[in-house]
Amino acid sequence: MLKSRPDRYGAIAVSIHWLSAVLILALLGSGFRAANAMDAATKAGLLRFHIPVAIVVLLLTALRIVWWWRFDRKPAPVQASPRWQERLAGFADVVWRLRFRRRRCLMFGFSDLTQETQITKPARNWPVPRPIRRSTLCAKKAR
Repeated sequence: MLKSRPDRYGAIAVSIHWLSAVLILALLGSGFRAANAMDAATKAGLLRFHIPVAIVVLLLTALRIVWWWRFDRKPAPVQASPRWQERLAGFADVVWRLRFRRRRCLMFGFSDLTQETQITKPARNWPVPRPIRRSTLCAKKAR
């Protein structure tokens, strides 16, 4: 039962799915730990784990696409689902798509525009010029 049947997924599709899920959880853990690491050696060690695992997840995703496209067919959708379940699935799909857009922005570095970086940190301590009152300007011109 390597391939999917009309009523259930096959062993290869299930294996790719769960292996990807476990690796993505490992990526989340190593990514957050690397982002919060103060020591450069610790950060480098975490990234030595993180980057190859990310490449493996990318390859598993490509394998999954090729598997569905060339070798297997997805099972038929479950018939007679309760209406509340279909609505909940639709809502979850919308939420997932919105979160994916946000992640895509984070992946490409757009989050740097909203986060404090080494370039913007010194600007926080610069003196902010006070607005000049009109009466002060007029008094200086009159002299």
